[in-house]
Amino acid sequence: MNVGILTLSFNQDCTSLAMGTPTTYSLFTISQDNKIDEIHNCEIKPFINIPLLPYAEISTIERLFSSSLIAVVSSQAPRKLKVCHFIKGAEILSYSFANTILAVKLNRSRLVVCLEDSIYIHNMRDMKLLHTIREIPSNRDGLCTLSISDENPYLA
Repeated sequence: MNVGILTLSFNQDCTSLAMGTPTTYSLFTISQDNKIDEIHNCEIKPFINIPLLPYAEISTIERLFSSSLIAVVSSQAPRKLKVCHFIKGAEILSYSFANTILAVKLNRSRLVVCLEDSIYIHNMRDMKLLHTIREIPSNRDGLCTLSISDENPYLA
């Protein structure tokens, strides 16, 4: 590939890889014999029916297991989180935050958004905000991780 990679992320069970570049995002599957196949590739604006959304320069992309659900943040709109169904090309929801989104983590029960000074925890079933952790020590790199357990969705 000739383009610079801006972000890479494995899904929760390491069966998929998501990649963001200045002009595209791509999703790959990883088979048990470690074969990698591209399953989805979108140029700049992947959702034609939502033409005003900035999707170039993907800075964060996370896929929920092997589902069609992805969470996307663009460096063109770094405070806006889009959760989308990539096969249907449909936006499920859009959230705007006060500051730049530094990390997004998903499991089957939670969606976590990490900003430099706060963390937002949403319920995956209805996307309602469950909890906000404010006044955390400065976290300029957006370091956080979320366990994949449904019973114990630990956040560190």
